Amino acid sequence: MTAEMTMTRSFSIRWATVVVVLGLLGACATKQPKVVSAAPAAPLTAPYQGVFISSCSELTPGLYFADALNLKPKDERFVSAAYTKVFFLSPNCEISSRLIKFDMPEGSWEVIGQTLIDGKHMDQVIVNLVVGKLKGEIYNPTQVKETADSYVITFGENNKHSLPLQKETGASIDKELRLIENGRLHMSDAGAPPSPDGFPTFLLPPEDAFVKQ
Repeated sequence: MTAEMTMTRSFSIRWATVVVVLGLLGACATKQPKVVSAAPAAPLTAPYQGVFISSCSELTPGLYFADALNLKPKDERFVSAAYTKVFFLSPNCEISSRLIKFDMPEGSWEVIGQTLIDGKHMDQVIVNLVVGKLKGEIYNPTQVKETADSYVITFGENNKHSLPLQKETGASIDKELRLIENGRLHMSDAGAPPSPDGFPTFLLPPEDAFVKQ
């Protein structure tokens, strides 16, 4: 093999190597990194879905009640809230002791943001109740009477106590805290000292939470 042939072959090998390396560099330069988009955060209203039932509570000796909330998100900011209250004679709110059920005019919750209390993010909610009328379903006509503008519940020994409830409900706008955790809806304590922005600063005890059905 002549010197000229040797040089030509050596140059060809080097050139081929350069072409391969340049090709690899070009591929690396043109390959774009894969961008993974973060999933959009769920709206704050998303957990407020379903029926939540309170525990049985005493209103006054001899008269007890339980509440239900039917919640449905309207959009990313508002939740419809349908309230139901049932009165009982039994301290355990036994079905057989029901007196009357009230369905209240549908209200709305506006979830405007969150605040951090005791290490937990709680929703700041503006509760808006509207003017309307109670819809009563009487279970015990002996102890519940209906008049043109009210329902009157009698209770206690010899029915010596009475509780009149006006059919017409008033409007109200209140700032409250809400927290849904492990299928339980926690409410703020209306008697808690307010924060500078007017919201309560702590929740009711856990036993007062509503349980999702």
